[in-house]
Amino acid sequence: ESSFQKFTLESFVEFMDLPKALLKMLIFAPFMLYYLYRYFWKDFFSELTAWQRCQFLLGLFGLFLLHSALSHLITP
Repeated sequence: ESSFQKFTLESFVEFMDLPKALLKMLIFAPFMLYYLYRYFWKDFFSELTAWQRCQFLLGLFGLFLLHSALSHLITP
């Protein structure tokens, strides 16, 4: 396998972790999911301006890329 194939596989696995985590949270701690919806989702669309939303999402995407780059360097 090439490095690009390994990176693509790792990225796919990381993207699949979020839905799995939300599903587990729905089963084991639904109050936490409600908390995230109430304070994050509603505020994200009603309280933040479009510029603040862009900055937040770009920062989140940048952190995801940094995480992917750093976790790709570690070999089991």
